[in-house]
Amino acid sequence: MAPELGNTASVSVEPKVQASSDRFASLDANAVQDIVDGNLSKSTGRNTSWGVKIFRQWLGFRGFEPKFEELPASQLNERLRFFYAEVRNAEGDLYSKSSFVGLRAAIHRHIRGPPFERSINIIQDREFHTANNVFLSMIKKLKRDGLDQATHHAAIPENDLKKIRESLDTETPSGLLRKVWFDLTLGFARRGEENQRELTASSFRVSTDEQGFEFIEMTHSEVTKNHRGDLKDSNGPNKRIYATSDQFCPVLSLKKYMSLLNPNNGAFYQAPKRRVHVDDTEWYTTRPVGVNVIGNMMKEISTNAGLKVYTNHCLRATAVTLLSNAGIENREICKITGHKTDESLKSYSIDSSSAQKRHYSNILQGLQQLANERNLLP
Repeated sequence: MAPELGNTASVSVEPKVQASSDRFASLDANAVQDIVDGNLSKSTGRNTSWGVKIFRQWLGFRGFEPKFEELPASQLNERLRFFYAEVRNAEGDLYSKSSFVGLRAAIHRHIRGPPFERSINIIQDREFHTANNVFLSMIKKLKRDGLDQATHHAAIPENDLKKIRESLDTETPSGLLRKVWFDLTLGFARRGEENQRELTASSFRVSTDEQGFEFIEMTHSEVTKNHRGDLKDSNGPNKRIYATSDQFCPVLSLKKYMSLLNPNNGAFYQAPKRRVHVDDTEWYTTRPVGVNVIGNMMKEISTNAGLKVYTNHCLRATAVTLLSNAGIENREICKITGHKTDESLKSYSIDSSSAQKRHYSNILQGLQQLANERNLLP
């Protein structure tokens, strides 16, 4: 029997929607967990393992069960209260402030992450108030003892920078690789090894600004120590390395390097061939540059220049120092380094240049005033 027309207005029929089979992914629990794990950098994972290991060692030293993940909040608070007061490094000394803070953060990440995923917060919850009172008191003690300042690698002096630039050779595969790595690491104030192996052949491009000047820029945003890619994070400014008019031009080096990359290798830093002919169109192999090679890049560069050994991270400190000595404001430096606040730059030991020190000394010795008076003589 057909339905009465008068009742059709009250009948609601949900339409059946058939999604295409290729629209949604089908993941198992392990694949979903891989997404969560991928949110943490490798260094964060190592730091978490390090902090948890220290806490377990202390628990064993005190005669407690090393497994602490399922302890009630009140009992965990009591363990942490004494741990914060008693923990020492392998030499029996107090940790620096950054390491001490890292210990608490590591334990916090561990118990809130898989497979435990507890909802407690050892940093903010009231149940951990007494433990955090001890933690903050220890922070003040570290400051009194001069252990509250992070130390960074020293900046490279300008004379050594000049020697390094003059030593970089763009006529060999290895030399060109080192030149491009040096230009990008210094020009973008990159951390020595951060994301270097993740860069692809399409990570950089040469563009032209509105006035016709060429520059290097990245084609994508990166997840870094200061920018984890969460909802509150912004992509930040589009950093640029501009072409120069001398033989050290970073744009010319990058163009040459990219034109000689192996198309069958998707990595940006590719292992160089041992021998090439002047007419070869590929200078690099299908293998990416190894982790150890990248990690020792600045050591190799400084040795070839006949200098003392500098580390990769020296270039980041050098970038901060050069910009600061040139009178660039900290907020502008942060746009290049990626630091979120001016306060972060204070951890760098920004020394004055030799020229600045000579100028300051002349002022204090009265030589600057004498020079000014001589200039006023008829």
